[in-house]
Amino acid sequence: IPPNLRMPRLSGVYLFTYCALQTVIHLVLVARTAQLFLAGNFEWLAVSDLAFLGTLLQIVDVIHCLIGLTKGNVPTSLVQIFGRFTMLWILHNCPETRDSTPAALILIVYALVEPCRYPYYGFNALGFEIYPLMWLRYSAFLPLYPAGLSLEAINIALAIPYYYRTYQTVLYGIPLNAGVLMGGFLLLVFPFIARFLLFHMLKQRKSKLGGDQPKKAKKN
Repeated sequence: IPPNLRMPRLSGVYLFTYCALQTVIHLVLVARTAQLFLAGNFEWLAVSDLAFLGTLLQIVDVIHCLIGLTKGNVPTSLVQIFGRFTMLWILHNCPETRDSTPAALILIVYALVEPCRYPYYGFNALGFEIYPLMWLRYSAFLPLYPAGLSLEAINIALAIPYYYRTYQTVLYGIPLNAGVLMGGFLLLVFPFIARFLLFHMLKQRKSKLGGDQPKKAKKN
């Protein structure tokens, strides 16, 4: 029996179901956010629960890697998940900017990334490596990552004045201001994280797609 026609293992069925769930969640998020945005009445609170749910569920991806159910780069995954969750938290707690156009657009970009990768993972778990899905998985980031990173920078910059006025504390006698910390992060740290993520994905794309042609099947 050809390998891709054999009965999939229970773990494969579970992974496919999980990937299908994540795909549906993010497609609904894209559709709902785009609908509100195009109608001119986007409200963050109308879609934020779905955005947080999809992001928190991605922690399951890390667990899959840790227990050996899937392969992946755990540190890189944690950076991406933590970064996205932090961005959502910043917007959620900033009433001055969370209903803005950049906030709506970043949700759309975030949500578009996932239906481009979870279907590939899901079918792969069942033993099917479908080239169009693989190509989409390792090519969609080319426009989406730069767009997402740019929108993250814009949203952080727009939120700085609000956090500068409202989030201040003292730690061990040192005054801390959230707006100042966010500004420092945006200027001194964010560019390096953005570069790391982009080059990481480019390296993965080159490894998987090579010359952008389907790999020939190996002869038995």
